[in-house]
Amino acid sequence: MTENPHRCVIDCDGYYVTFVNLDDLPKSFAITDGQSYIEVSPPSNMIAPHWTGDVWEETASPEEIAAAEAAKAQEAGTVSEGAGLPSLVERVEAVEDALLALALGGGIGV
Repeated sequence: MTENPHRCVIDCDGYYVTFVNLDDLPKSFAITDGQSYIEVSPPSNMIAPHWTGDVWEETASPEEIAAAEAAKAQEAGTVSEGAGLPSLVERVEAVEDALLALALGGGIGV
């Protein structure tokens, strides 16, 4: 058994492919041409992680990150399809409206 059998697999351009435990790999597993193992922790919370030789860097565009976050929220059931999250301004306005309605003796939504 290897002292630390955990490795990241990266492609020839340094992009993350997967995280493996060398001791648990099936005998038929083999990395493909251009892929290699590196002994580092896997990237977390990145859409398109790239290994610079020292650290992981995020290479996804802001649009790709937003789309991935929206898909993750939809999978978790926290956002219905096609629904956008309210902006900070919209949320503050809703709180102000609710407080004003309560202060004037009405109910929320009045």
